[in-house]
Amino acid sequence: VPDTSRIMVSIGLGLFAEFTLKEALEFIDVKCGSLQKRADELGQEAAQISSNIEVVLKGIQELMALPDPEPESSRRQFL
Repeated sequence: VPDTSRIMVSIGLGLFAEFTLKEALEFIDVKCGSLQKRADELGQEAAQISSNIEVVLKGIQELMALPDPEPESSRRQFL
């Protein structure tokens, strides 16, 4: 490489940009911060989904333990 004052950096979606070393380091810092923020958001979203699943499973368990309010023989047959 004849000139090392500028480097190519992948900026996403298969695109590259030419930066000086200082610009590349600044870009990387911003990109890392952005990715960390998104990872934190996804972690919170995953925790909320997990909590929702636990609530639904608990509800299903409670419903399965309830006695049938109407005996099967007294139900109307619609077919």
